[in-house]
Amino acid sequence: MPLGACSKTERGVPWGAGGQLPEGCFLCRAGLAAARHKKESSAFSASLWCILVKGREVLRIVALGLVVFFAALTAQAVAADTSLDPLLYFTGEDLSLLTVASRRPESPQRAPAVVRVITARDIRDHGYRTLADVLRSQAGFAVLPGERGGIPYLRGIREGILFLYDGVPLNVNVSKSIHPVDEDLSLDAVERIEIVLGPGSVLWGPDAYAGIVNIVPWRGPESRQDRNGRVRGWVGTQNDRGAGFHFADHHGAVRGALTLSAQTRRFWDDAISAPPSESGASPWSVSDLEDSTFSEAVATLDLWNRLHLTGRLTDHTHRYVMHYQDGFAWPGEKSAPISFVKAAASQRLGSSDLSVKLHYANSRLELMDGDLSRRQTDDILAAEMLWYRPLGAGGGLTLGASYRQDRTRDAVVRDGFLPDFYKPPYRVFVPPVVQADFDNTLGSVFGQVRGRVGPLDLWAGLRYDDPDAYRATLTASAGALWPLADQWTLKASLGTAYRTPYAAQLYADRALDPEGIRTAALELAWFQAPDRQAAVTAFVSRLSDHLQEDPYGGLSEPGDHHTVGVEAQGRFRVHRSLDLFGAAWIMDAGNAWVRYNVLQAYFVSPGGGLTPIYEQWRAPWDTGPSWGISAGLLWTFRPGWSAALEGAWTDGWPYAYDKGRRQGECAGDKTVRGSLRVKDLPWRGASVQLTAENLLDQDGSVPGVFGPAPRPPLRVWVECQWRF
Repeated sequence: MPLGACSKTERGVPWGAGGQLPEGCFLCRAGLAAARHKKESSAFSASLWCILVKGREVLRIVALGLVVFFAALTAQAVAADTSLDPLLYFTGEDLSLLTVASRRPESPQRAPAVVRVITARDIRDHGYRTLADVLRSQAGFAVLPGERGGIPYLRGIREGILFLYDGVPLNVNVSKSIHPVDEDLSLDAVERIEIVLGPGSVLWGPDAYAGIVNIVPWRGPESRQDRNGRVRGWVGTQNDRGAGFHFADHHGAVRGALTLSAQTRRFWDDAISAPPSESGASPWSVSDLEDSTFSEAVATLDLWNRLHLTGRLTDHTHRYVMHYQDGFAWPGEKSAPISFVKAAASQRLGSSDLSVKLHYANSRLELMDGDLSRRQTDDILAAEMLWYRPLGAGGGLTLGASYRQDRTRDAVVRDGFLPDFYKPPYRVFVPPVVQADFDNTLGSVFGQVRGRVGPLDLWAGLRYDDPDAYRATLTASAGALWPLADQWTLKASLGTAYRTPYAAQLYADRALDPEGIRTAALELAWFQAPDRQAAVTAFVSRLSDHLQEDPYGGLSEPGDHHTVGVEAQGRFRVHRSLDLFGAAWIMDAGNAWVRYNVLQAYFVSPGGGLTPIYEQWRAPWDTGPSWGISAGLLWTFRPGWSAALEGAWTDGWPYAYDKGRRQGECAGDKTVRGSLRVKDLPWRGASVQLTAENLLDQDGSVPGVFGPAPRPPLRVWVECQWRF
């Protein structure tokens, strides 16, 4: 009897006549696992009373320990004057502020982490269209184009970045493969992008693993005179068309901004050549692949500078072509919109600040391969209270408590799709997709203290997370900042973090240890002005219980790995009309491998006994490129006319498909992007920008899900914008 033919599935739960298994048959792993595990769904309550009741005894004990811990560390700082603004520390430092490193506005130079800031002006001048474009220009990042979307790497760790939008997570529960790095996130509404290199779980909780990317939207002008608006539209190759609208105003105690955007485009490879079916006709044709669509609305509203509202509504459908081998390809669709509403309130209490934040987020993951579809929905309700008190010159104490409730429906535990099932004679067999529901509540207490001891600026943080679905975790951070001279600083940091488990982990074992990471970094930075700065960072990371996902084997066996590397980044204005910028990084993860030990089936003996059948193989640890270089220039060659040229080069990286039977190496990226921007054309307030990317490297392959896929071709578009 063929594998899996002994049962039918309903949401992955097999059943047969009388519930009996036929003798001498094979029972697939997914069917048996689903038969033995039944996940019960608990009611999803939006009551904020749970914040005070859920796990209060545990949180009280941990909170008391945190108070003692922070009191000991701040003994010297309390004696200083508490009225000083903690931002006023270095003379001549960058006036651009960020909030992601310490949950407080501060300059990047004295943030308690290795950080980077990209402004809206940088995005506009360089012609960046997506978050992937921005991250590729930063040291330590690699974003590889894939069929289902860009695949982000940071310091050799795949899919280990926590993406935030105004502090609200954009990651999908129990899945690591959803990243808003492509057209599913518009840069129209972005004021700046804040990046933390290294773990950040102490202040941001789960999944702040390899780093954090926080998208900060425009919140409106500071005064009525600064109100602004713009309308933009563009056309380009690959049937690329789009439009955007932005308006921001300030009136009395109210200010706000509204941004709308919409786009359609065609996937870069629309050649679908599936093998013939038994009838001799191909099941798909090129006409089956429609254009991808993306839309987004972002609104912000501030009242009396105390109440802050943010909303994001988005929808998109990414249509693409999947590749296997021997010219085998089929159409696919992916949709993972993440929308949310957030309310935050702040109040000054003497020399302290108290803030409260509440947000609700909804995501809908829909994935289709050929005619096999999977759907998953996530609802997240979270509340947080944060208290801050300045301590001396440049010091401060932050204490917080948070509660989060996750409701996941139809999470894909085991995806039964494999390309072989679309080849004759298996077209009649529909593989089982095991899905399950998960509910989780997470209560947390955390804190961070900063103080100055002699010439050193010191900080330390601690966080305790108590989830329902897996074991409680304790994360910590510490560091020091040493001003070597007026323009030089030395920053050392140490942090730990963890990742939320995959759906398959929760399905099998609720008392599991999540993946963990420990990272130490040392940064030497030089800062003279925003357009004259440079930094060199060395880091070492140790990963525990690390997992790698494979479409054939699911999750790998847990393993311990380590990475070590060096990053360098700088920007220099050599002339009032010419800026040079560049980044380089190199990373070594050793010759590490991951192992898969997959339970493929059970053989049912005549006596009813079950004999497990395992399949084992190994594959290289997927760390992406081991080094990368990017460099470019921004030249304002006449008033209102500017040109940007930027190139990036990475080495190749190994791949393994089909249970390790197909191995090779993808060629490194060698991409060049150029743009020309003209202001006040054809009238005052208008501008025209021409951008081209992938100018040189259009051959070779990129990593696909089931095999190497063609590289994206040359892409050109022209954009017109009018500011009013």
